[in-house]
Amino acid sequence: MLITLTDYAFARSTIEYLPMAIAIFDREARFLACNQRFVTECDVKFDPIGRHFHEVFPETGDHWTKIIQRGVAGEFLSAAYDPFVWSDGTVSVIRWEIKPWKPIDDEIIGVIVIVKVLSDDAEIAAAREQIEEKFRNEHIHYRQIEQRHRNILELSNELMFVCSFSGQVFDCNSAMHKLLGVDVLSTPVDQLMEHVHPQDRQPLFEVLRTSIEAEQTDAHIQIRCLCSGGTYHWLDWRFSILLEPKLILGVARDVTDEKAQQEEQKRMLLALEQSERRLLQAERIAGVGYWESNLDGSDPHFSEGIYNIYGLPTDYPLTSLHMLWAFTYDNRYGSCTTSIRNAIKTGDPFEFEYAIRRPDGKVRTLYGRGEPTYDEAGAMVKLQGIIQDITVQLHAADMLRKHEQQLAEAQHIARVGSWHWDIKQNVVTWSKEMYNLLGFTEGELEPSYEAFFERVPIEDKPVVSASIEAILRDKEPMQYRHRVQLPSGEIRTFHVRQRPHVGMNNEVVILEGTSQDITEMLQAEQMLMQQAKDLARSNRDLAQFASVASHDLREPLRKVKSFTELLAQRYGDQLDERGREWMQHIIKDTARMQSLIHNVLAYSQLNQDRKLQEATDLNQIFEQACIALYSRIQASQAQVSADPLPIVSANPTQMSQLIQNLLDNALKYNLIGSPIVYVSAQRNGDFWRIEVTDNGIGVDRSHRTKIFEMFGRVHGRSKHPGNGMGLAICKKIIEGHGGQIGVESGVGAGSTFWFTLPALIEDDVLQSSAHRLLV
Repeated sequence: MLITLTDYAFARSTIEYLPMAIAIFDREARFLACNQRFVTECDVKFDPIGRHFHEVFPETGDHWTKIIQRGVAGEFLSAAYDPFVWSDGTVSVIRWEIKPWKPIDDEIIGVIVIVKVLSDDAEIAAAREQIEEKFRNEHIHYRQIEQRHRNILELSNELMFVCSFSGQVFDCNSAMHKLLGVDVLSTPVDQLMEHVHPQDRQPLFEVLRTSIEAEQTDAHIQIRCLCSGGTYHWLDWRFSILLEPKLILGVARDVTDEKAQQEEQKRMLLALEQSERRLLQAERIAGVGYWESNLDGSDPHFSEGIYNIYGLPTDYPLTSLHMLWAFTYDNRYGSCTTSIRNAIKTGDPFEFEYAIRRPDGKVRTLYGRGEPTYDEAGAMVKLQGIIQDITVQLHAADMLRKHEQQLAEAQHIARVGSWHWDIKQNVVTWSKEMYNLLGFTEGELEPSYEAFFERVPIEDKPVVSASIEAILRDKEPMQYRHRVQLPSGEIRTFHVRQRPHVGMNNEVVILEGTSQDITEMLQAEQMLMQQAKDLARSNRDLAQFASVASHDLREPLRKVKSFTELLAQRYGDQLDERGREWMQHIIKDTARMQSLIHNVLAYSQLNQDRKLQEATDLNQIFEQACIALYSRIQASQAQVSADPLPIVSANPTQMSQLIQNLLDNALKYNLIGSPIVYVSAQRNGDFWRIEVTDNGIGVDRSHRTKIFEMFGRVHGRSKHPGNGMGLAICKKIIEGHGGQIGVESGVGAGSTFWFTLPALIEDDVLQSSAHRLLV
């Protein structure tokens, strides 16, 4: 609704000529309009338009603001005699009316206030008399209501009371006094609350508080109250809430007996449901179903377990016991019916086993057992029994046999024997392989601790005895080794694992364990240790050879290069163009040979520095590599940038060599334009994946493995100089740190060389959020 200035102007012009003091307020109690009569009678000292009522009449508090809000809500309000405090502190008696203002479409946009200041003593006296007469009439009416209320309270058998929102009881009937055993009206509120069960006090407060805040007129709750007999009674309370004048009317009914009956019924129903649930659960777990029928199979009753076993819905029409045999799979229908007929003749229990094919196509093996039942006269009247699905049990028994065979085969292959020693009964059992390990066939030797201990060499008997004593004392699993002498005289070494089982008196009652023949394993370990020593010695000899060879080769090469350069300087002008060209080839190839020897030596020395690892900041390594390649970066006008990089556990020198080699490759293999190189890092589980991406010539798919091999060049030296050792060194560095390295590329599409390094700590984070760029 949009009210224009014209509407307000019309309202002001209209009320100006009315013979009473009138003001119009908006929904927020701000003056929209008032006539001169209002300004005069209400002694307004300034223009009130646009000001809040409280701003014009500050001495009135928020009382009139609330009255205006009620008018905005649609109420018609009036008062014939109302003291009013003016801004100067004087008090006058006024008569007023408030009506909602709805100028258009019946939408309330404010209120109209009509005020009459009673300055004449006769008018004030008449208004006061009118108010007093109304009060007398209301007082008489209240007394009549109060008497009726008192009669209702006393005639009712239910507990009734009236209290304030704070809980102060104003009135109650004698039934409440009698039940609680205290004078409710003279007892403090906090003492009355002690009669409410401690667990019910907070719920009672919450019900009343929620109802009052939601301005609901009623509430309901059942709570326990301590009564005069010293016992708690359940009371069903219903409350009527009067928001004005903030009273609560309560009526309660003693429902203790009803509650007890309900609880007993719930308990019985719960017990019945639990019993049925346990029965159904037991049927499902055991794969069992119950049935009963007349002697001829008619009028059958089947439990839910029968339907589950047969894979049938519970509403399937099984009208006869004999319908169950219609599902037989192995033609044993006759055996089932024969067993039942014989039971009817003899009165003996019966049992049978048969297989069925369910509607879903599954074949199940079933076991049935039953017996006749008799009436009080001893006459046979019914048959009852159970059917159990034993498919799983039969399969488990078959699997157990297979597993025992597999275990025996595994023990034979691994040369592991198992044993079990019941210490209390002094009974020992051995597996078949345990006999084999001791050099006997199964059953050839009576298993016992003494028979075993007899075959332990005298030097190892203390080890075995001490181990047995320790496990009996500490009651903890343990392992040890000892030797055994076979009947052939051969000495074998056993590795023993044993575990105790503690009984009720905290004593070890059972020892069980395994004994493995590790003789060949120990021999293999000794051979492996010797090979490792030989390999370490070979690596040291190779590194020493590489160092010596490098020194011996670099010295003559240095002389060749120096004398060739001297020849070129002194006698170059005496050579023709081809001679000078050959001279440059010698110098160039000599430098390449020196670089190759240097790289081969560096490659051979990588293993020696593998253990020299420490916390290494790859951000610093990247910056050092950029400084080392600064002249090349400037010459090629390259853009080299990196995201924040992690701290890893690595050899700093090797990391510098790695990063510098990869950046150097990215700058070298670029024929498109200015090189763009970007380094990034990403956490992937326990490893960091570092990527070096460029816009270079790329790598053909068939060469992705070759480029990481020693001397694995795929380009001619005339186009891209180098000796093919850079990426081989990178690969050896990464593998020495437990990581991997590779390339993702395509010809003409640039390359991304990546490598992984183990993360330093679990919560490792990148060290800087800054993006570094070197141009």
